[in-house]
Amino acid sequence: MKVKIYKLIAVALTSAAWPAVALAQESVLVDTAIPDSFNRDRNVSVTERSRPDFDPLGFVSGAFTFFPQMQAGVGLSDNVFLTRGDKRSDGYAYFAPAVTMTSDLPRDEIRASARAVLGRWFTYDNRNQNTFDLRLLGRKDIGDAYSVTGEAQYARIYEQPNSGAIDPSTAVLSAFNRSYFAVRGRYAFGRVQATLGVDRTAFTFDDLVLANGTPINQDSRDQVQQRLTAELQYAVSPSLSVYGQVGGSKVEYSTLLFNVDNRDSKGLRVVGGVNFDLAGLMRGKLGAGYIKRDYDSPLYKDADGVSVEGQVEFFPTPLTTVGVAVARTLRDTNLALNTGAFFDNSVTARVDHELLVNLLLGATGEYRRQVYLGTPTRADYYRAGGTATYMANRFVVLRGELGWQRRTVNDNPNSRFSEFRGELSITFRR
Repeated sequence: MKVKIYKLIAVALTSAAWPAVALAQESVLVDTAIPDSFNRDRNVSVTERSRPDFDPLGFVSGAFTFFPQMQAGVGLSDNVFLTRGDKRSDGYAYFAPAVTMTSDLPRDEIRASARAVLGRWFTYDNRNQNTFDLRLLGRKDIGDAYSVTGEAQYARIYEQPNSGAIDPSTAVLSAFNRSYFAVRGRYAFGRVQATLGVDRTAFTFDDLVLANGTPINQDSRDQVQQRLTAELQYAVSPSLSVYGQVGGSKVEYSTLLFNVDNRDSKGLRVVGGVNFDLAGLMRGKLGAGYIKRDYDSPLYKDADGVSVEGQVEFFPTPLTTVGVAVARTLRDTNLALNTGAFFDNSVTARVDHELLVNLLLGATGEYRRQVYLGTPTRADYYRAGGTATYMANRFVVLRGELGWQRRTVNDNPNSRFSEFRGELSITFRR
C-alpha cells in the first residue's frame, strides 16, 4: 500500500494484466517467510482478471516471455517533509522503466523482474530519489511431491513515514540497500503440504541530511536478519485448509547505537490458522499465535505477545472485489534509548471496481496503532486514497491517484503530520 510520503520513488512493476501504481515506498521489513498459498483458482479478483483486448502481449523468446514497460508521472504534495509546522508544498516528476520475465516451462518455473524509479522534486533537491529493485525466483520440481524454490532480491529503497522505526520527517529522507536470499523446500502429497524455509536479509542505511542541513549517520541501523521457518498444512476439503507455522529469527546490528549496546536479539513466532478459497464468496488466510523477542543486552526489555495475520478478499459481484488485511507484528525501533521494540497493529481495507472493462476504480483505507514497549508512547497512523486506471489499449495505460495520510503521537506533538497528494501517470507497455 502506498503512503503519502511522496511516493515518488518506488515504481510498482506492472503485472501481466495491468500496471500498478508507481509511487510506493517501503518500510524496513522482510518478505513473508513462507508466501501465502490460499489461492486455489476458485475466485478471480478485479485486478487479476484477464482482459484479452487490453492485456500486454510481451515478447516471446523460447520458453520465456518478457513484459517491458515505461512509466512517467507528475504529482503534488502539500507537505514535502512531513512536518507539523512550516509545511512546504512542491511538485515532482518521475521516470520508471521496468521489465518482468516469466517462463512457460512444463513443470519448473523461473521469474525475474527489474525496475527503477528516477524521481525529481521541482524545488527541494534533497527529496530527489533514485531507487531500483531486482528480483529472481526459480522453482525446481522433484518428482510429483517435492519442489525447491530459490529467491534473491536486491533493492535500494526509501522508508515509509509510518514505519515507526524513526521519526517520519527523517524517514522521508532515509534510504537503504536491502539484499534478500531465501530457499524453500516443499512436500505436497494428498491432503498434506509441508514447507521449510530459510532466509537472510541485510540492510545498509545511507547517511542523510535533514531539511535544516543537519547531517545524520545511520550506521547504527545496519543489520542482518536470519530466519528459519517451518509450516504444515492439512486440507480439510478442496476449499479449506488448516495450518501451523513456527519460526525462529536472529537479528544482528553491526554498529553501536549512541555508544550503547546494540539491539541484537533472537526471536520466536508460533502461529496457527486456516486458509480458504470459497468459490464466488471469498478467499484468504487467518491466523493467530505468539511472538517473542529476547535481547542479548539487559539494556532492553524482552518483549512478547499475541501475533496476528489475516488477509481476506470478498467477491460480492464479479465486478467488485473487497479486501481486508489485519496484522500484529513486533518490530525494532530507534526512537528511544529505553526501548528496543514496538507492536505494530494495522488494519487495511481496499475496494476495486470494474466500471468498464478498461476502467478500474480503487479505494484504500488504513489504520495503524504503534505501541512502544516500556514507554507511554503511542502513535496512530491514518491513510486514505483513491485511484482510477484507464487502459486506452494494450499499449497505453493512464492512471490518476489522490491520497491523504496523517500520523499523531500522544507524547510528542512535533512528530505529528498530515499530507495530501495527487498524481497523474502514463505507462507505455508491450
